[in-house]
Amino acid sequence: MQSSLFGSGAPLFESGTPLSGPDARGRDAIVRIALPVPIDSLFDYRVPEALAEHAGPGQRALVPFAGRRLTGLIVETLDAAGSDAERRLAAIDRVVDASPVVSPDMISLLREAARDLLCPVGLALNHALPPGTAPRVAHRLALTERGGRALAEGLVSGAARAALQALRDGPLTPATLARRLHGDTPPVRDLSRDGLIEKRQVELRPAVREARERVVVAAPGVDVEATCAGPLARAPKQAALLRRIASGGETATRELTAESAGAAALLRTLERRGFVELRERIAPRDVLGPAIARDEALPLTPEQASALEVIEKAITTRRPDTLLLHGVTGSGKTEVYLRAVAAALEAGRQALVLVP
Repeated sequence: MQSSLFGSGAPLFESGTPLSGPDARGRDAIVRIALPVPIDSLFDYRVPEALAEHAGPGQRALVPFAGRRLTGLIVETLDAAGSDAERRLAAIDRVVDASPVVSPDMISLLREAARDLLCPVGLALNHALPPGTAPRVAHRLALTERGGRALAEGLVSGAARAALQALRDGPLTPATLARRLHGDTPPVRDLSRDGLIEKRQVELRPAVREARERVVVAAPGVDVEATCAGPLARAPKQAALLRRIASGGETATRELTAESAGAAALLRTLERRGFVELRERIAPRDVLGPAIARDEALPLTPEQASALEVIEKAITTRRPDTLLLHGVTGSGKTEVYLRAVAAALEAGRQALVLVP
């Protein structure tokens, strides 16, 4: 099965390992996925039984597609009654996200925008996510089972043996393999022809790593007041910091060092003495930054006021007009945008600002 926002057509990729992953209602689960390819279609994949409870709309999944492995966004889930078409579907390899990264409302909005702008839906949804956060799939040279046996039995020598030994620890790029051989050209073609090595797709971690921060907590089993009255009786600064940590629960170390210049040294001492534990946690980046309050509204020019009147009328009458605000740089268009957003919010509506 395959659906399209702009019509229907034959799926590009239908073959896959037959799987029978029944959902709670006894039928095979299927997900419809948007892939980052310039094709105006969504693609259907079967969900293995082990992943059936973890694959839902708004989550990304790694799937086979035309000889490659791509990361796509699950748009919706479907049911199938064991049809022939369903049995030919490829299965998803794995679910990338533990929870949805795109809300249903955002999926609906982006699909509508893709239709209006004649943009393939997969590309539209892909650009809604931060770049570099999806798993990467690359080709690497890898040791085959036959190559491992040849190496163990001493059937190869010279540069070939050195290449197999380098690949024994894991797949490598040709350039990395050459560096492991100290610049010698590895006999890749001959080793591949003899079935000793092969090109293999390997999954790499996302280019962008999750932001993390160090946090501190009181060590399990530590009686804070007894510790402060006993071992820390003659270390009032350590005792005060321990009480501060215990009262705040899991606390970011940056908060403590911002409060006191000597907090870093005190934390190291408390950790060494076993009174606190240092850990790491995911720290989502604040991409919006602090809000900036404006004391008073800027006066509008007659041209701004005239343009805003037209926009506000469309908002209040709920008329889906498309309006173009034309003006040279510095003419005050942004102020009109801000006033229009404010008018929409005051009317109980929502606003989305897209910036190139």
